[in-house]
Amino acid sequence: DMDDIIAYAANYGIQVIPSFDMPSHMGAICKAFPQFANDTRTINFRDGRAVKFMLAIIDKYAAYFKSKGSKIYNLGCDELSIDVSGGHLRESYFGFLNSAVDKIESYGMRAAMYNDYITADCGISKNVLILYWTHSSYKDVDEIEKAGYKILNYSYDLYWALGRYK
Repeated sequence: DMDDIIAYAANYGIQVIPSFDMPSHMGAICKAFPQFANDTRTINFRDGRAVKFMLAIIDKYAAYFKSKGSKIYNLGCDELSIDVSGGHLRESYFGFLNSAVDKIESYGMRAAMYNDYITADCGISKNVLILYWTHSSYKDVDEIEKAGYKILNYSYDLYWALGRYK
């Protein structure tokens, strides 16, 4: 099915950008592979086996989407269920993200992620495209831009999902 969607989009000059949100928003994977779970929705990015598993997912899908012409791969990286604002958790989280970015870049693709937790000193490559989706409690867009990141407007104010809410 994905081949058909990508071909259809290409006919209209649209690039499909894969989005495989991690380490959070992974409830189905946490249920299927509880040994990698931190909780019911977040993979344990401090566990080397879990990180290897997530990088294997990136390997599979980056290879596929790169072969179909995609130039960007969205990691998501938003709405964690644990606090990574400081200490060892922060180091582990950004260590995982840098490994994921390196993996994506090894396919000649550009990594993207949402603006949650992005700060001037977070250590994420300035090549990462920041998808600015929310301004509630996260860094101001000007601060992220001053830190040297390229930003795309993904404002949730413009997001509209059909079928879930009535």
